[in-house]
Amino acid sequence: MIVKKGLESYISRGNSKLIGNLLKKYGTLNNENSTTKYRTYYNSLNNIPKKDYLVLYDKCRIIGYNNNRNFSNINVRKYSSSSNSNPDPLNVGFFEDEMKRFDERMNKEKSKHKRAIFFIFSSIIGLYMYFESHNPEFFMYDILLDLCLNYVDSELCHDIFLLLGKYGLLPYDTTNDSVYATSDIKNLSFINPFGIAAGFDKNGICIDSMLKLGFSFIEIGTITPKPQKGNDKPRIFRDVENKSIINACGFNNIGCDQVTENLINFRKKQEEDKLLSKHIVGVSLGKNKHTENIVDDLKYSIYKIARYADYIAINVSSPNTPGLRDNQESSRLKNIILFVKEEINRIEERAHSSENFWANTTKKKPLVFVKLAPDLENSEKKKIAQVLLDTGVDGMIISNTTINKMNIKSFEDKKGGVSGERLKDVSTNLISDMYLYTNKQIPIIASGGIFTGEDALEKIEAGASVCQLYSCLVFNGVKSAIKIKREFNNALYQKGYYNLREAIGKKHSNGKTLKA
Repeated sequence: MIVKKGLESYISRGNSKLIGNLLKKYGTLNNENSTTKYRTYYNSLNNIPKKDYLVLYDKCRIIGYNNNRNFSNINVRKYSSSSNSNPDPLNVGFFEDEMKRFDERMNKEKSKHKRAIFFIFSSIIGLYMYFESHNPEFFMYDILLDLCLNYVDSELCHDIFLLLGKYGLLPYDTTNDSVYATSDIKNLSFINPFGIAAGFDKNGICIDSMLKLGFSFIEIGTITPKPQKGNDKPRIFRDVENKSIINACGFNNIGCDQVTENLINFRKKQEEDKLLSKHIVGVSLGKNKHTENIVDDLKYSIYKIARYADYIAINVSSPNTPGLRDNQESSRLKNIILFVKEEINRIEERAHSSENFWANTTKKKPLVFVKLAPDLENSEKKKIAQVLLDTGVDGMIISNTTINKMNIKSFEDKKGGVSGERLKDVSTNLISDMYLYTNKQIPIIASGGIFTGEDALEKIEAGASVCQLYSCLVFNGVKSAIKIKREFNNALYQKGYYNLREAIGKKHSNGKTLKA
């Protein structure tokens, strides 16, 4: 009866090994040569009445059904009502085989349950990752960004990012822009004051994806008439501690013809996608490395791409193309600006004979901006300011990268222009000076060291109308636009401004101007 109770106890708990465990308990499986113990067990089992055997079998069968296991398949001799004596108990060898098969079925069922649980859990995680991946502030992007900044080559990381954008794999901003943070530069209306600076998407391969991160405009380029590889690699270096970058790219791009095709493709997408209908796209133009006269290259590029651009930015300030900064000399700069404006006017004359000729956001001829270097002497600033006033240029982009290494030790042996946090004050000072030297008449796009909403407001108060980001995207990742817009709106409110326009040039609210 002890054996019977033991069996019933194991069965009532649904133990997977049932009688097999009991055999081990009594030592019959631990010592196969122990004939005495084995026979003792058999004799005890034989003493169980027939009705108890039937109860035992039924319990096995019920437990088997409850667990989707058919115990009736186990070759146990079932009693019939006509049987008068207990059958010979199970042969131990056969019983062990049956128990092994039973355990195998149990393990398979457990494996199925584990796989099902793993599949359900993985599906939940996968769905969560999928839906959250569209959110630029998803925490996984911060983890990936940290890995890239510390372990991946700068230019490779940048190329991977652009490739993701090209195939629409970047997240997007679904928040609404504040009506109090809109801005204008002549006929350009910006739904928020933040854009992407030239150099980030040089070839215009992912304009739509970049804008959907939350930016109101993007400047593609700098492009040249002919494709060029730029300077030798490695040519981009980061200093994470100082949030600064030094680059010596040298206008690497796929050439004006191919970039124009990319821009045309974007304009087609813009017509179909209402979310992109108000976004501005500017184009930065430069010269090929071996071109002596920049005017020759500008003429070709303007005729190719001006029709699809909302503004043209003349890049005469990159430190990575030999002799380019010489074009900031007042007489040269004046000739360049007048030439560009004249060429655009000629294109516009043709436009009158063609309906909807301008295939850009404004449906008007592109504005003309000039991008300036931050390393100008005060006398140079005054001369340039006078040129800008005389030529009637539409705006300034302040500023390009600086050749000053900004006491960053990791950049001491590197060549190129420095951008990032260390450029902020230099750029802001130049904005203030040029805003006053031009009698507050020429709009400014701020660029250089903008990482927070407070940084942006400082640029606006110095005289800028909108801001461009580059290093911020590198060090803060895809959440940059959402984060800085939120901070900027809070900064406006905390300083008591009703809207952005009220803050422009507020630093100079005493009405002071500087003579050019």
